[in-house]
Amino acid sequence: MLAIAGIGLACLTGLGAVRPSEAGAAGAAGGPYQMRIPANFVAVSSVSDGRCYWGVGIEFPSVPKATSYSVEYWDGYWGALESASVAAPVAHTKGMTKGMNYFGVTGGGGPAPCGADDPTEGGRFDKGAKAWVTFAHKPKNGFIEGIVTNRDDSGSGAHKKLDSPVQGVEVKAYDGHRHYTAVSGPGGIYFMEVAPGSYRVVPDDTSVKKSTFTPASAAVHVKKNTKLTADFRLNAGLKVVLDLSSSSVAADGMHIVHATLTTTKYGKPARNENVMLTIDPSDESSALTTAPKVAMCDISGRKWPTGAMSDTVSVPLTVNTGASGVENLTLAVGTVPGRWSLEAWGMNEAGELSSDAAAASDTKTLDVTPLKPTTSLSDFTTELKALRSQVTFTSADPSTLASTLAGLAASGHTTGVQLGGLVFSVANSPHGTVLLVSAAAGAPRVASDGTVPDTGATAGDLVLDPAEWSTVQNGGLTLLQALQAGEVNDLPTLKQWEDGTAVTGWNASSGMTMSVPNQSALQQFGWSYGSTCS
Repeated sequence: MLAIAGIGLACLTGLGAVRPSEAGAAGAAGGPYQMRIPANFVAVSSVSDGRCYWGVGIEFPSVPKATSYSVEYWDGYWGALESASVAAPVAHTKGMTKGMNYFGVTGGGGPAPCGADDPTEGGRFDKGAKAWVTFAHKPKNGFIEGIVTNRDDSGSGAHKKLDSPVQGVEVKAYDGHRHYTAVSGPGGIYFMEVAPGSYRVVPDDTSVKKSTFTPASAAVHVKKNTKLTADFRLNAGLKVVLDLSSSSVAADGMHIVHATLTTTKYGKPARNENVMLTIDPSDESSALTTAPKVAMCDISGRKWPTGAMSDTVSVPLTVNTGASGVENLTLAVGTVPGRWSLEAWGMNEAGELSSDAAAASDTKTLDVTPLKPTTSLSDFTTELKALRSQVTFTSADPSTLASTLAGLAASGHTTGVQLGGLVFSVANSPHGTVLLVSAAAGAPRVASDGTVPDTGATAGDLVLDPAEWSTVQNGGLTLLQALQAGEVNDLPTLKQWEDGTAVTGWNASSGMTMSVPNQSALQQFGWSYGSTCS
């Protein structure tokens, strides 16, 4: 036995010897019998007197009544297939699980601390290893073997990989009145001898609360001198939880919902995890068209959607949970009713979405409910006239009117004001600012140049342009006086306003265009009335 500062390395003998048979084989009648057993390359290390001692070797199980073991592996450094054997029993090596043996292949030492363990030794042993056990006689019992992995808990260093082995998982086999136990080693493999019979094989990681495996258990029927395989994957790695402070809010353009994204591993905070966020994952094309307009922000500003109001872009974004394993986001909810959803999906070390969708992803929905009582665009002036008994207008300025009307619409469920279903936006025009009144379900479309085109449903939106109010046609009343008296009887549509079509009570102007005041703000026009990133 070669020992390197507490790391036992079983001496290899017979390098270059004839490799063992792939299947179990017996010699003369009643003579030695050989059987393939699981094997994996593993790395071990320890620190002593300020120095790091490391080794890379082959893990394989200790098998009852074995007389010897043989291994075979490809050595990329020498470009050769190597084989070796060792007599049983094999002395225990520090760092190995009870019931697991270790063939040392290479090792060394250097100043502490130890670097990241790499069982492939930089790719030298990336073709894996094989092992066989030799018995004096053919065994009368059967065997159950397998490997336990955790797909998203990769190793460290330059050779991180998926499907990393999990050490220390107890695997138990039950047949109703007997049970057998094996523990997975550093390479994730386990091996147990059992009497012939039918068994339910169940993994259990006692170090992790509420850990789950895929599959949860396996049913095997073991015959005399046979070997069955049951592999398991641990699902207690990366867990992603998404919480919203509200699941339902009114489409009044005044609500802020707080979203909290948390990542954990093995029940503890998982720091600096990348998580992909997708809005309306089942229909991403609707995220900026028919779906509720919800802007997502963090402390640095708006995260989604990207771009200005005229060219907003909906693409999945990646956020990092930072040193706390928590990312806080705010959702500024607009005025378009409907259901909005957000999917959070953790990413593994390869930068891919985790395969453990059940634990590493979470989706939450936000219902943006229509305001009630509702009205239509065609009835807006009627409702505006009715307001004279409920509110005193103090200004005819479009910005003030938008704020006043939006507030009345939001409180309609308690005051009875019927402005629900309408959106009030302030836009620029050659005359100055104007008020655009739109249906909430069909928020105005903004063109790539920032203008509001008079096409589609938007053509029927209503425009209140103070500069075109005709005092003469309205019996000498100013616009403010008419609002206070409930005497605003009609409003031009966007198309009428832009085309210069005459509407009673208003002076028509030709060559009118409407544009968004601040494209980068994502305010009004279906988005939140307030600051996008409060």
